Amino acid sequence: MPEKKRSSPAAPAATPAAISAAVGRRLADFWIDDEDGRLHPAEKQLLDCVRRGAVCDLGAQQPSVFTPDNLVRAEFLRFVCLGGDDQTPVHEHGVLLQGIYIEGDFDLFGAIAPRNISLTHCKLAGQLILTDCELQTLVLSGSSIRALKGDRCQLGGSLKLDEGFLAEEDVRLAGARIAGDLTCRGGEFQSSDRALVIAKARIDGDCLLDGGFFADGTVDLSGCTIVGTLSCVEGRFTCRDQALFGPRLSVGHNIQLGAGCQVAGQVSFQGSTIGGDMIFTGGEFNRSDDPEKAVETTCINLRGATIAGTLFWRQITHANGKLDLAGASCLTINMDWESWQLPSQIRLDNFSYKGFNQLDETTSTRFWINWIERQPERHLTRNFRPKPYQQLADVLQSMGHEQEAIGIRVERKRRQAEYARKHEKRSGTLISHGFRILTSIWNRVQDLTVGYGYRPGNAVLYLLAISAIGAIIYQAAAIHGIMAPTHPLIYKEAIWEEKAGPIEAPEIPASCQRNWVYPGGKNGDLCTRTMPSEYSTFNALIYSIDIALPVVDFRMQSDWSPRVVDWKSGRHDWPGWWVRVWEWIQIGLGWTFSLLFVSALGGIIRRD
Repeated sequence: MPEKKRSSPAAPAATPAAISAAVGRRLADFWIDDEDGRLHPAEKQLLDCVRRGAVCDLGAQQPSVFTPDNLVRAEFLRFVCLGGDDQTPVHEHGVLLQGIYIEGDFDLFGAIAPRNISLTHCKLAGQLILTDCELQTLVLSGSSIRALKGDRCQLGGSLKLDEGFLAEEDVRLAGARIAGDLTCRGGEFQSSDRALVIAKARIDGDCLLDGGFFADGTVDLSGCTIVGTLSCVEGRFTCRDQALFGPRLSVGHNIQLGAGCQVAGQVSFQGSTIGGDMIFTGGEFNRSDDPEKAVETTCINLRGATIAGTLFWRQITHANGKLDLAGASCLTINMDWESWQLPSQIRLDNFSYKGFNQLDETTSTRFWINWIERQPERHLTRNFRPKPYQQLADVLQSMGHEQEAIGIRVERKRRQAEYARKHEKRSGTLISHGFRILTSIWNRVQDLTVGYGYRPGNAVLYLLAISAIGAIIYQAAAIHGIMAPTHPLIYKEAIWEEKAGPIEAPEIPASCQRNWVYPGGKNGDLCTRTMPSEYSTFNALIYSIDIALPVVDFRMQSDWSPRVVDWKSGRHDWPGWWVRVWEWIQIGLGWTFSLLFVSALGGIIRRD
């Protein structure tokens, strides 16, 4: 039988002894041959301090050049930070240095540093390489480095790049895990491209880019998770394109970009999730030397962002460009009109919110129409978006601003009607053209009468107005003898009262024929007594209401009518004809307003 192949044994895991035997893990690896001793003076002092857990203080100021008294080799510092060896143990306080000059690249790639490291006011001439390493707290306050490469590093404490920290090139912390805070307060990050990259990192504390923070290049927060607060108060961000780039960012509490925050470039939190408030109050955004060019860019991009708290947009000093809130959501909005009108346009399509805070008591329907018309012109005309109007109206109604809500709903219907008339695509047939004209007329009638169904009371006001006008016209007609009774018995069965008993009724006097309502003259009383007692006495106002309201019958319209033929000559009585024409108009208007009122009140006219 063929002999079975033996599998090769797995390589043994590295032992502590093997690690200590690696180059750079023994003190003897760093001995130098000079007359001053085996180590540089600063390195000797450093060894003594780490044994005692004391601060190795070589000066309160960052050194600009190295000297034998302040020079520490980066390889030696790495040896100490990784715990030294049996002869040079490191105290639990960690490595605490101040005012030293570090020569070369400080390379902790893949290393595990068991103690805290504090390098304050130090000068690192090379790069700080933290890729895939594991650290506790790392403090670089007031220090300067050429660059920091820290992708996927893990810190059991905080990372401090603050109080005058300077990075001449990019600082990368993509995919890093920081159990404490990332503090860059007062730090300066200089890079022509990406000054600070924290993409896909997780920070269990706060991320502080404030208090004099300055980045000359993009600050990349894309896909980052910050459990605490992101603060950019009094921070400065400068970039030709994306100054603060944070799509899909997740922040557990507030994002603060106000109170002195200055951004020369764009801010993007597209698709981000904010567990608290989004605060822009007092900020300055996309301030540019070329304002006309800046107007065409997007200064703030919150498209699709979810804000659990309030969106603060107050006391903004500059906001050149577009504010994009499309698809975003927040609990409430806190804004002032001066700040709201600073962006060149504001995208509101599918932006949802539930209320407003600190509204001015003078806000009116006109204010809210101006507020919502900050949208792009195309979203108001040829590419009309009705959702922002509906959202605003619902919010105003829920807040108790009923009339303002109705005004916004009416404005939405007007915009929709204008869009249908000018921009809606239809076939070019004659029928389609005629239908568009009729639809436009109908929309106009609804607007003028019942406010597209939202103001049914307007129809009542119109009915009262035409009734009042009619009353004036009919009263004038009655004074001039145009109004006459319609019942034939008035002419055939006139009544004459006689004490001795009834006698043959006399003919109706000519003065009655001339004016039945106000006959005047010596036969005026006779005309009045010849009218049947059950017949209606003419009243211009009641007659006008009877004409205007189709569902009301006071019997005034049936008993009286304008005379269109002269009683004496038998010719056309043109003043009477004109009063009759007005009657027809009033009847038509009365039916129209009444039907519109009933339709609006009953919801037959579709409002939403």
